[in-house]
Amino acid sequence: MADLFESLKPFIWPTYYEEGPPKHVQLSLLGDKVFAGLFGETPATRSVLELMTLGYRPVTMLAILKVLHDSGNRRLHGMEIGRELEKGFGVPEGYFTRSRYYTDRVGKVLGLMVRLGLVEESMMDARGNGRKYSGFKIRDSAMAGVKVRLASIANGEQLSLFTNGHEDSSRISNVSEITRLRLCQDCGFQSQSMTATYCERCGKQLNVKCEKCAKMVLASFDYCNKCGTRLSF
Repeated sequence: MADLFESLKPFIWPTYYEEGPPKHVQLSLLGDKVFAGLFGETPATRSVLELMTLGYRPVTMLAILKVLHDSGNRRLHGMEIGRELEKGFGVPEGYFTRSRYYTDRVGKVLGLMVRLGLVEESMMDARGNGRKYSGFKIRDSAMAGVKVRLASIANGEQLSLFTNGHEDSSRISNVSEITRLRLCQDCGFQSQSMTATYCERCGKQLNVKCEKCAKMVLASFDYCNKCGTRLSF
């Protein structure tokens, strides 16, 4: 989790913070009849709205998904998510949770993620006072895709709509090609899972730690894809 937050922090702190998406995109997703009528409710327009929303808020959206994923996907209140974002990014207390910041930096984003079908919202009982509050979790139908993409980022890979990471797309024909490097160095079994940590046949680790930067990388790599150090194991 620290690796993802560390790599994304420069986009929000200390000088920058994400803005948007544009007002017409927000209004369309939130059900404004005028804008929704202009764009229409089709899979194509929904795809574009999702891409535009993610494009303007990629760091916050990915970080929220990471927080929910690492919680075991239990339902979290928005303020709980905000506090975890502050811990993960190592930013001052209140950067995501102070009232005037929470609404813009977390609350609005959660609402958009709900409308995009990435996150689901439900009312839950607060402890001790009988009040209700909104809890958020990753939608079950989105969990597999979220898990693969978070794992790809943690492994130093590039995410793209049209290509498979940093690989030459002309050489990639199918999922088996993408996962070809997930080869157990102990028994030779090739895992077809994009996220497996241990070999499904012998139980040995598929990832090793770089002695220089401590990044976990695939055991089949000769060099660390974060710092370039030759791996020795």
